[in-house]
Amino acid sequence: MKAVSIKEASEKLSISPQQVRNLCREEKLDGLKISGSWVIEDKVLRAFMTTSTYGVAEDQPSYI
Repeated sequence: MKAVSIKEASEKLSISPQQVRNLCREEKLDGLKISGSWVIEDKVLRAFMTTSTYGVAEDQPSYI
């Protein structure tokens, strides 16, 4: 099992580490709490990214 830290997950999802912890607490993201720290299995994070809008870049208008 390759585990991903909350910090790594937050970077991949483009959200704050606190938002990732909230997703884990709310059981929207399957995480495991070990010694007070959340970790997420890499394949679980990849599956979450394919079924949610987190980590998806939206087209932004450019201002020139």
